Amino acid sequence: MAVIFSEYARKRCKEEKINQAVVVRAILDIPPMRGKWMVGFGAVVLDFSESGNVVVVTVISIRKYRKTRYSKVRKQAYLAASNQ
Repeated sequence: MAVIFSEYARKRCKEEKINQAVVVRAILDIPPMRGKWMVGFGAVVLDFSESGNVVVVTVISIRKYRKTRYSKVRKQAYLAASNQ
């Protein structure tokens, strides 16, 4: 399974000073499903090609991800589910 970075993902890794090798190691632990995945340094958005390759669409650092509304809504849903 090869990991292919989009031009935008390469740009985001460079901007956020995230090593692409770290991203590849984190992706190898993820099951082959399309979508947004949380990993140690932040979040990655993945897509899978028909040939079985992983395509990294974008990379979001944890410090930027925590500021988004999506992260706040997700945290509230998690807290509500854990209180039940």
